[in-house]
Amino acid sequence: MTRRRRLALWCGLVGALLALAACQARPPMLAPTTALIAPRPDEVHVLGVGQALDVVAEYPRPVRGGKVFFYVAWEGPQGSGQAPLRAWDAGSAQRGVGRWPPPGEPLPPGEYRLWAVAYRGDETFPSARARVVLLPPPASPTPQPPPPTASAATPTPTPPLPASPPAGNESPAADACYRAAFVADVTVPDGSPVPVGEPFVKVWRLRNAGVCVWGPGTRVVRVVDQGLHAPESWLLPQAPIFPGETVDVEVTLQAQAEGPLQAAFQLQAVDGTRFGIGPGDGPFWVQVEAVAPTATPTPGPTP
Repeated sequence: MTRRRRLALWCGLVGALLALAACQARPPMLAPTTALIAPRPDEVHVLGVGQALDVVAEYPRPVRGGKVFFYVAWEGPQGSGQAPLRAWDAGSAQRGVGRWPPPGEPLPPGEYRLWAVAYRGDETFPSARARVVLLPPPASPTPQPPPPTASAATPTPTPPLPASPPAGNESPAADACYRAAFVADVTVPDGSPVPVGEPFVKVWRLRNAGVCVWGPGTRVVRVVDQGLHAPESWLLPQAPIFPGETVDVEVTLQAQAEGPLQAAFQLQAVDGTRFGIGPGDGPFWVQVEAVAPTATPTPGPTP
């Protein structure tokens, strides 16, 4: 073997070793992932009756070509499902678009996890998941009677309520869709003195201890009123209230006569379901001691 041939052989061997080392040092190629552009995975999306979301998913254009197909998948209160998305080429990527819930496929109210999947052949590439809440239809409004006048006779006394409910830490039962827990009396604790005829604001803090969302349209309804001029019902503020979240419930009351007076309330979901505190759906209430208003002294004549 000549010197020139030996040199060429050694150069080829060194080049092969360097190429092998470069391949081993190179990080492995990560599989492309599907991006869920809409709805955004980092947000909670709440849909009322008849509303739908635009679904837009994007997959990086395959290096070796080949069309990518898309579908939207979900998991919810009654299992899981999927529906195809319309696929099209967006230049540097491929996209799938559609609507959810799919037209003609009604889904029950509740919380869902939704994601998009791109697939080609036997390979699938799922996206991150979005959180979507479908609200139930609102209940028909109940006609409101006119409020009693200040001169109305004191109503027939009702049996006294027990002491304030303990601050609840109940764990929601598997079937406890709607359930509340009492957290605190923010204002006017039980037994507080209030002047007759002067409005006062009572605030309770409640927690959603069930597994269903208190959606827009949830109401506070009166179940007992002994001389406090309580409204029959009003809308819960700050809805939707998700499981585990708290809300301050506020109402303006007015004592109609002296003595111990009380009023009690429950919640009513948008589907008409009445519920309250704990497994027994007990009411939350206010108890006050109404006293005569302090008379303002009238200045006498100047001597």
